[in-house]
Amino acid sequence: MSNSAAIAEAKSLLSRNQPDEARALLASASFTENLDPKAQQAFQEMFPPSDALEAELTDLLPKLGSKDSKSRRAAAHRVRREAMKEFTLKRKAWMADPRLTDALMRSLEAESDPAVQEEITGALAHTIIRYFPDLRAFPLLENLLSNRKKKTREYAVLGLGWLHADRRWALLAPLLKDPALEVRRAVCRVIAFKAQQAHVDQETKNTMLASLSPLMKDKDNLLQDLAGSAYAALQRTGGRKAT
Repeated sequence: MSNSAAIAEAKSLLSRNQPDEARALLASASFTENLDPKAQQAFQEMFPPSDALEAELTDLLPKLGSKDSKSRRAAAHRVRREAMKEFTLKRKAWMADPRLTDALMRSLEAESDPAVQEEITGALAHTIIRYFPDLRAFPLLENLLSNRKKKTREYAVLGLGWLHADRRWALLAPLLKDPALEVRRAVCRVIAFKAQQAHVDQETKNTMLASLSPLMKDKDNLLQDLAGSAYAALQRTGGRKAT
């Protein structure tokens, strides 16, 4: 479906009193499956912020922009913890929205404090995983894969891994050899949960399988299990040549 058709169909769904279906359709066309400025503008116009989102952003935005690093970190920490809690419709009302991810991305771009950057990355990653896989975050998270802080790298891996973009696999493959155990676990977790439903080019698939083999014999039991699950998931997915 073209983005113009998606906009038209979303309007039709709204006219038939199906707002949830309309929102999901247009979110896919504009933010989560494809990025299209026209569809993004239509989304903003057709789906204004919920009362819950307005309240959260009114409280959150000033704190994320505070001159005090502790306040910025505390605000990001709250978003991350909320995203990691049990999924509820109440949380979805403010977390499954591009205006929240937009606020987090703007803060992440402007942040220079490594500790705060880590917490914002975690907030963005877990919002992506649970509520809104915003493709606009891809370049930001890609740049953080080489961050010196292992927790930031771990969050970047998880966030990138849940975005609907095949090019993520070639970026994540080298991190199966990351020096940090947590990062290696995160890459295995992403492969185990997401690779089977994705397209992985044959070269990247072979590289990941070769890297996963020794991890299945690692002294860390959790890494062993995750690597085994990742290996099995990769074997079930069809490889294809990179384009």
